[in-house]
Amino acid sequence: MRFLLDTHIVYWARVQPHFLPPHIADTLLNPNYEIYYSVICPWELAIKEAKKKIHLPEAFFSTFADTGFDVLAITDKHVEALRKLPRLHGDPFDRMLAAQAASENMTLITHDKRLASYPVRTIVI
Repeated sequence: MRFLLDTHIVYWARVQPHFLPPHIADTLLNPNYEIYYSVICPWELAIKEAKKKIHLPEAFFSTFADTGFDVLAITDKHVEALRKLPRLHGDPFDRMLAAQAASENMTLITHDKRLASYPVRTIVI
């Protein structure tokens, strides 16, 4: 099974793992699953940090590769999927995550109930 993590799930996994329900923490550690984060996640987190909405540890970005998660780049296929999505959510980062999960046949793990409205498999925690 393949999972794509929403940005706040990546943040919780890295900075506040106690916020993750045990079954999600187990999923993220299970070697039988492919766990991905979008290239959007560090980008969005950098923006949130610049706006002083969150604080990230000093080596947060330089240690991203140490998470064990795979990075999912944005491709033309994802942009095309985004163009076909209904406008159910105003956040461009979340819309791209939904497009990526849908076009890559992944399950999106999120805390945002609005993302479950898109035609993509989601686990809302």
